[in-house]
Amino acid sequence: MKSDNKQGLAGLTFTIILSAAILLISLFLQLSCIAAAAQIMHGSSSNEAIAATAKHGGAITLAILTSSLIGIIITLLTIKLKNKQLLSYIQFNKIPLKTLRNWLLIALATTLIIEAFSLIFDFKEAEKLMLMWYSTAKNKPLLFITMVFIAPIFEELFFRGFLLSNLKDSFLGVTGGLIISSAAWAAIHMQYDLAMMVMIFFMGLVFGAAKIKTNSILTSLAMHSTYNAIAFIMMATMA
Repeated sequence: MKSDNKQGLAGLTFTIILSAAILLISLFLQLSCIAAAAQIMHGSSSNEAIAATAKHGGAITLAILTSSLIGIIITLLTIKLKNKQLLSYIQFNKIPLKTLRNWLLIALATTLIIEAFSLIFDFKEAEKLMLMWYSTAKNKPLLFITMVFIAPIFEELFFRGFLLSNLKDSFLGVTGGLIISSAAWAAIHMQYDLAMMVMIFFMGLVFGAAKIKTNSILTSLAMHSTYNAIAFIMMATMA
């Protein structure tokens, strides 16, 4: 017999439509910011100018910062639209420091695994792009804040707080929810090559499992921010 808290096909369809709408709005905002920056920097918003601007750290910072902040607001409003208790729904719960420490060690181990795979599958294109963002960003503190705090807050709130929570409460269950939410998260990182996107999918599974195991989105958020902080430090040392 099905649990009463399991949403049916109609609820799952509504979740997918809302999720697609939020991601499309986020993508539109990013592209709009980059196009505006291209017009200012190159006097053109042609495809070539936009492609060049997308490699500029200042433009990317503005695009991600804008889309993430608005994405946070839209996601919170969407959860309220579904008549959910916000903090309890996204599992904004305190976690013991020992538990957090253990999961942060797992985040560090995941980072080391990804670095090992980068040597095997050659992530030079992804590394080159991130180095270009860092070296061309005039306001590096803002880039740091965007990468380590703002972007992870939006992505964890949406992918693990909203999408995963809805999917696991459908007939897809926890496994299906983890796979689909992680695949969706990897898909928005289209600026990277396929090998890097596979690694991002793997990270999504780890972050999602952490959120479910600890019943707290703070765990996955801390892991996500830690990973991005390490990536930022690596960019700084390599630049």
